[in-house]
Amino acid sequence: MLFKTLKKQGKYSFSNARSDFLAGLIVAVMLIPQGMAYALLAGLPPIYGLYAGLTPLLIYPFLGSSKHLSVGPAALMALIIYSGLSSMAEPMSERFIELAITTAFVAGCIQVILSIIRMGYLVNFLSRPVIRGFTTAAALIIIMSQLRYLLGVETERSGSTLLNAYQLITHLDGIQWMTTAFGTVSLGFIFWVKFSGRRLPASLLMVTLSSIVVYSMGWESGNMKLIGSVPMGLPHFMLPDLRLSTLWQVMPIAAVICLISFIESLSVAKVIAAKSDSAAISGNRELWALGWSKIVSAFFQSFPNTGSFSRTALNAEAGARTELASIWTAVFTGTGLLFFTSLFYYVPQTVLAAVVIGSVVSLVDIREARNLLSRDPKDFYVFMLT
Repeated sequence: MLFKTLKKQGKYSFSNARSDFLAGLIVAVMLIPQGMAYALLAGLPPIYGLYAGLTPLLIYPFLGSSKHLSVGPAALMALIIYSGLSSMAEPMSERFIELAITTAFVAGCIQVILSIIRMGYLVNFLSRPVIRGFTTAAALIIIMSQLRYLLGVETERSGSTLLNAYQLITHLDGIQWMTTAFGTVSLGFIFWVKFSGRRLPASLLMVTLSSIVVYSMGWESGNMKLIGSVPMGLPHFMLPDLRLSTLWQVMPIAAVICLISFIESLSVAKVIAAKSDSAAISGNRELWALGWSKIVSAFFQSFPNTGSFSRTALNAEAGARTELASIWTAVFTGTGLLFFTSLFYYVPQTVLAAVVIGSVVSLVDIREARNLLSRDPKDFYVFMLT
């Protein structure tokens, strides 16, 4: 927890303050384009991705056990939201938005209850092959869902990966070549930065440069799909839909989100804590912190949040010393919402698709599959079955 960390350190030094400030800024630079991309992946307007990257970062640092975990929108949560709610309401509609926000509230309540009855140990029953198989499959599904945006192909979006693949293949004659060029160049640059080890904000650079090109060339009226108008200002207080019928309707998807967000957050928190010699991560405290992050955020128009693999790793690499780094990330995200949303109008959707693909491709764990096959074929079969 934030207060406990500061108490242990005694006087909060200028060096720590500078490190937290810079880490918060660097993570915010990644969060803003990611948040908009993940909102679109979830079937929501882009602004809701920024809302989901604001309030949770002001709640988790006071309750969680990890000083590096960056809580907010994530690709896996977005995919689950779309798959689970698209049969209940039309994506992008007001009803779909209401259901997504209510799902966050219900999932948070479940996590808080599980924390109270101390059920954090249940994650120990999930084996490594199951977790790695799940995240690998999720990453592949997310990549497949973004190809239509990357290529500019007009197809109906479906909750079925096989149907999405079929529709994409049968509509390849409708590829928009300018859209494809923007997307593939963006993706290539993001991969180059990721695998070359360079410390550059690749996602923000591509979002910024592509917007400048679209604006300067006057392509906003062409075939390339853009983000369009993004409302300016902080999220306002709003009650979720707390009718019993709605709560019961979203209960199954909320239960899935409760489990997956806990596994995802705990996994990345433990990995980063082990690398940085931080205090041990408590499963029950993580349930408590993640639960309240979802509950409070639901009253400020946020869809379900979780710990992000990429942003948590970046937070640690950027030198975050305490949980205050996450609060700085929230401050910079809020500043963007207050003053800079008009700049997002010209961002091409194909570039955001490249941001999503670039973020999740590292979750396709081929190396783990090879290790399991050589070490224990039974674990490999579990991985593949999952």
